[in-house]
Amino acid sequence: PLLKIERAAMTYFGIPSYAAHVNGYVADAKTGRPSALWLGRRALSKPTYPGLLDQIAAGGQPAGMSFDENVRKECLEEASLSADVLEGLRPAGMVSYRYSTRRGLSTKTIAVYDLQLPDDVFPSNGDGEVDEFILMPMDEVMRSLKDELPKWKPNSALVAVDFLVRHGFVGPDDADYIEITHLLRAASPPRSS
Repeated sequence: PLLKIERAAMTYFGIPSYAAHVNGYVADAKTGRPSALWLGRRALSKPTYPGLLDQIAAGGQPAGMSFDENVRKECLEEASLSADVLEGLRPAGMVSYRYSTRRGLSTKTIAVYDLQLPDDVFPSNGDGEVDEFILMPMDEVMRSLKDELPKWKPNSALVAVDFLVRHGFVGPDDADYIEITHLLRAASPPRSS
């Protein structure tokens, strides 16, 4: 690269930034459909969004590291997930959004991954960034996103909604479906040449 910029400074220059989030879930043994989502509650010591709900692992995308390398690093650091558990890690698309801040225009694109966890695997924080992990049933995830949105880190709520759409918990016959699916890709990333 010709230039590296600290992620926190990217907004000042209007440069898009990237991240990776992992939806860790357990599935119903009979149907294979997700039955519950593992969520992390961000540590109260975090400078941004302390105490809010987040994916099982998530982090900004550093320069010089692939999304796959970053997401595996975050899974190990934040949830202490072993390499054999991470064999089930699957890329699931991108979520993008844009908003105005006092510092400038913030444009973010998140690489989303899904990871089905066995019933006997329990995440455990390894880096102090998560106060607790919660295994939330899917109907409770939907209710929480609808009725308790302020309890969620904003971009993590988007990634959770994307998970609900992709796994059929929210469909074309639901109110606002078209708008929701459009807004999950609201900030199109620049085209690569």
